[in-house]
Amino acid sequence: LGARPLQIITTTPRPTRLMKKLIADPAVHHSRLSTVANSGNLAAGFVAALEKRYGGTRLARQELDGELIEDTYHSNAEDYYRSIVRLYDMPVRIVHGGHFPSYGRERHRAIIGDWLKKKESA
Repeated sequence: LGARPLQIITTTPRPTRLMKKLIADPAVHHSRLSTVANSGNLAAGFVAALEKRYGGTRLARQELDGELIEDTYHSNAEDYYRSIVRLYDMPVRIVHGGHFPSYGRERHRAIIGDWLKKKESA
């Protein structure tokens, strides 16, 4: 594995014992990104179908828009932003998005860079 193994795992997290353990581990970096950020790898019409079904709901704000819902008791926008910056700077070679096609560092940085630009201009 080398001296500094890196791995990116994507999932829709559930509050399982393992997920809680990973999130609490200071050696594990975690962040959250939207479904929309991966829309280039999804079937045509998939995001539109989800928007039709979930549009206007809290779930749509989180999953489709990638919004950090700041009115939730446990959220912290500054921590989230710092996590995204760290994720952008990670020296990844391949990102695997679960059920979707993998992509390389250039696309990884483009997706995150677009999100950061939107946040910085807001």
